[in-house]
Amino acid sequence: MKMKRMSIAVIAVAILSLWITCLAAEKSALVHNTHQEIAAMENKLQLKLIRTWGGEDEQDEEKFFVYPSNIAIDSRDRVYISDRYNFCIKVFDETGKYLRTIGRKGRGPGDLVGPGSTGFSTSGDLWVMERGNRRFQCFDTFGKSKTIFKYKHIPIWMAVTGKNEIAVYSPYMTHKTRKLISLYNEKGKCLREIGTYHDPSKIAIGCEWLVFAKDQHDNFFAGNMKTPVVRKYTAGGTMVMAFTFETPAKKRPEIGLNEKGDEIVRFDHLKKRRNRILRKGNDVIIKTDKTKDYRACMAIGTDSLDNIYVVTARRHLSEKESDASRIMVSSDYQFIDRSKMNFDVLENIDCHRLIVFNPLGKVIAGVVLTTFCHDIYIQDNRIFIIDGELSQTIFEYEMVIKE
Repeated sequence: MKMKRMSIAVIAVAILSLWITCLAAEKSALVHNTHQEIAAMENKLQLKLIRTWGGEDEQDEEKFFVYPSNIAIDSRDRVYISDRYNFCIKVFDETGKYLRTIGRKGRGPGDLVGPGSTGFSTSGDLWVMERGNRRFQCFDTFGKSKTIFKYKHIPIWMAVTGKNEIAVYSPYMTHKTRKLISLYNEKGKCLREIGTYHDPSKIAIGCEWLVFAKDQHDNFFAGNMKTPVVRKYTAGGTMVMAFTFETPAKKRPEIGLNEKGDEIVRFDHLKKRRNRILRKGNDVIIKTDKTKDYRACMAIGTDSLDNIYVVTARRHLSEKESDASRIMVSSDYQFIDRSKMNFDVLENIDCHRLIVFNPLGKVIAGVVLTTFCHDIYIQDNRIFIIDGELSQTIFEYEMVIKE
């Protein structure tokens, strides 16, 4: 009888410990990183340039890109680079040797207009998101078109899950449904929508856009472009983590979040809505920049160790940099007018910072980038910094995180 009571007591203690652990985990779902913590980790990430892809000085036509917008590597280490305004995807081997081109300008099967995000199915087929054609197209391993499904709005980001589901983000659809990501099957049927959108803007063009990444476990990371908040969702839609980071800007309005990070109160509505939405004493106040040219999350990615990489603005752009970043694209995607650009500002740029967070959302490393960046791609210990907007170049680096 005594042993039975002891067993019951042990079980009760175990249950209580498990409950306390779960409660603690729930309360620690929101992690905050201060500017001082981020600054202390600067230069713990070392980047060694391996090669560049494309660029203004590239003489090989097959390796020149008009607007490289995305990069993906398949299971055989073949490199696929989307050239948005050249209406194609160019394929290379792991040494950089050109293999073939997929797509051409048009609206039929095999054609591409504004190709962006790409991803591979479990069978090795290539899925391509087309902004210009508002559709998603699947190519087989030989580059032949297999499947196409249309999309109502302009898609901005796409990923393919391990279950061959097509995950899509469009700011216009998000503004309408108040959901972050829509998942479709290969025939274009919407299976579910995940995430919650908080921007109170009444028109889609004025709402805050987001950047996304998918990890090896089919978790999704959503980073706000103007608000330094990153949330992690499972493929089923459960938010399992959120972390914030302070920006070094001078003008810092306040942003309020609840203790889990799944509810945002913006600066313009903070006084009116804070007490109604957030429970007093459990919210987190972070600082963010209010000016238009400052971006908190410019790109996001993950590595094989589940670390999270975020590209953020380190400072405001100078007048010359702002002028250089204003690229005029013709309405029919024929060319990019770079005549007003100041190419002298493209070297030794220090306006962007790459920050590395561990799987729990705490900063572990960082480095100041020396190039412009609008997207990143991570493969093993390599990171590809994509600058299609200014230098038309993809920079491939080897990464080392110092202990």
